Amino acid sequence: MFKRVITFPGFWKSALILGVVYAILLFLLQWLLSRFSFEFLQQAFGSGKALVFLIAGLIAGITSTYAKFWKYLKEQDLKDEV
Repeated sequence: MFKRVITFPGFWKSALILGVVYAILLFLLQWLLSRFSFEFLQQAFGSGKALVFLIAGLIAGITSTYAKFWKYLKEQDLKDEV
């Protein structure tokens, strides 16, 4: 089922778009919690912390997209059996 999900048309496009959205939301949430400080921006982009936001967002995007497509394919399988 894993290979079937990740090779389904549109999976990777959806995962990347959702991952970038998650990364932006994580970054904005951290920036909000730092009270929109300029030092946070310097630290995030100076030390490579921005890359961590991108990786975390991509992991979240891929896993949530996988769950969405897995559910869709499972429903299709059940529908085909009946």
